[in-house]
Amino acid sequence: MADTEIALTESEIWDRIDVLLHLGRAHLESGVSAHEVISAVTDSGAGLGLPGLNVTVVGTVLQVEHVTEDLRSMNRSLRSTPTDTIHCERMYRLSRTVAQIRAGELTVAEARASTEADSQPLVSFWWTLTGAAFLGFCIGLHVGGGFLTAVCAGATFFASTAAGRVAARIGLTRLYAVVLQTMFSGAIAGVLVLTGVLSPSFAVGVMAVSWVLSVLYPALIGVVVDFVNSDHLAAVAKMAQLVLVVGGIVVGAVITFALKDVVLAGPWIKSTSRLCPLRSA
Repeated sequence: MADTEIALTESEIWDRIDVLLHLGRAHLESGVSAHEVISAVTDSGAGLGLPGLNVTVVGTVLQVEHVTEDLRSMNRSLRSTPTDTIHCERMYRLSRTVAQIRAGELTVAEARASTEADSQPLVSFWWTLTGAAFLGFCIGLHVGGGFLTAVCAGATFFASTAAGRVAARIGLTRLYAVVLQTMFSGAIAGVLVLTGVLSPSFAVGVMAVSWVLSVLYPALIGVVVDFVNSDHLAAVAKMAQLVLVVGGIVVGAVITFALKDVVLAGPWIKSTSRLCPLRSA
């Protein structure tokens, strides 16, 4: 256990800071609070011979600073990927690695290898999305309309979330990707109405299920936890991320309902009263 600073060269210090940054990023991406990330990084720093680190977490950005004996600041920062899920198994594996580092049981190279191994997802994104789509199916059962509405709710969420992920992969910012995802679910619901699969009221329920499940609930939980831990800066940063997603859903919903009026007024619709009784009132 290295609770006191040991004589290290500059390259060795940078190497340790790099390991701690990746360890902290792995914690952030597993869904833990900012307070737990700071605690894990500082404890691991003490185990690697860098006690008294200054660790800052603002949203998805992690900064680690070490002050040398001659009062020279050595710091680096790293940005993590925003997470939509909470990885309990990854949290457990990372906490085990932190305990081993704190006890001095791992070298720097071993700590790096263990962090990289712990950061690997246990299941792919698509399996996680399939589970979330099944949740949408279960919620759809309570919306009404029977089994068909529930299937459409789960399928719509799966397809729209996949579209949002593709949009993010091609370079769209989070806001535009959420807007596109919201509009895509609205387009699917519109097709279900136009083809006579669902009535307009049940189609709105399908859209609502998809939009509600698009909210970043792990971020919402993180906001509450950070406020309880008096880490208000991290809480505000997560709140901004949450507001960005909710704002994208609202913008996408407004555009969807605006385009609905244009579509229903098109010449390809022979009877809009059947599709939208409110228009004929």
